[in-house]
Amino acid sequence: MKMRHLLIVLLLAMVYVSNAQSIGGHVGIVHPLFTLSEGETSTIADQYTVGFPIGLTIKRKSNPSVDFEFVPFMTNGSIDNLLIHPGVLFGLGAGFTFGTRLAYETGPETYGFTPLLNKGFTIGNNKSIFMELVLPVRFGSRSVLDSSDNFSAYTIAFHVGIGF
Repeated sequence: MKMRHLLIVLLLAMVYVSNAQSIGGHVGIVHPLFTLSEGETSTIADQYTVGFPIGLTIKRKSNPSVDFEFVPFMTNGSIDNLLIHPGVLFGLGAGFTFGTRLAYETGPETYGFTPLLNKGFTIGNNKSIFMELVLPVRFGSRSVLDSSDNFSAYTIAFHVGIGF
């Protein structure tokens, strides 16, 4: 039964890609600035974490575009987490894009979603620089053995990068 679901998803993805106007991508850097979790707040000054988003975007003539993003995160000089971050993006005009992404993180296993607002600035043939406000919402458990230790976290982050 699961194989049939996978085949259906792959078929729908192929149909979506076949209607693509173009395929693009992006690379960037993201800084979590402020996090609220279980009544505690932390900022970039408490612990410096940086992510390096890499994405592939399937663009169509009409909304939405589909984006597959992967973000390795570093804390204290070592990669400690990989975020798998597929999403949908809706062009709003004037260089603005609104989107939302599903999220699964491998470090401390968490899941959730990430709303975003992006502003792009064209710098050449099919190239742009962009600024993006991201609002990650994550859920998980601090302990694999004890599911009663569940938590939620709400973050404000800033992402800048180059799109192509």
